[in-house]
Amino acid sequence: LMLDGPNNITFTLNSSNPGVATVPPILPVSAGSNIISFKVTAVAQGSTVITASAPGFIDVTANVTVQQPGSFSMSVSNTSIQLEQTASVTITLSQPAPPDGATINLNSSDTSKATLSPSSVFISQGNTTGTALITGAYVGSSSISASAPGYTSPAPIIVQIGATIAWVPATLTIPGAGQQSQLGLTLFATVPGSHDSFPYMDGLT
Repeated sequence: LMLDGPNNITFTLNSSNPGVATVPPILPVSAGSNIISFKVTAVAQGSTVITASAPGFIDVTANVTVQQPGSFSMSVSNTSIQLEQTASVTITLSQPAPPDGATINLNSSDTSKATLSPSSVFISQGNTTGTALITGAYVGSSSISASAPGYTSPAPIIVQIGATIAWVPATLTIPGAGQQSQLGLTLFATVPGSHDSFPYMDGLT
């Protein structure tokens, strides 16, 4: 398209099936322009024909197909981790990422129990997988979920965060009635925060 004259021109745009995709109603074109573009907005799966028309020009059409929404799966390498341990979260797209890539937003329902890094996973064009890390922050559980515009989200995954404790010593012998010997529990992890923030450690040595 080349507009050599001094005047601008306006094209009328139409989608034969606006239930599938919509277009702006008009497209102004400046004199001297030879390339014009506009955004087609997908509404639902299906096909439509986009028509551009203007006085003095033959109508032109373009076939547009909107594919079904993409989907992705989410997996966690270990759904039962210890304090300060990590597990990987893997996101897998059902089809390669589009030209602009795909950003999957991750969420932990209780960040005091489990944190995510990063909080979103970007999958570049043509690729299908991305990863993040879950870190156990406190004993308990958290639901890990993922979402992205234009994609069907998978079911959340529950991650349990625990701590291993053991009697020290494992066997205790007291030499006689009235005698005392020390028996304690050892937590095989670093207690997060202060001692006061971990109340059931009271009395443990």
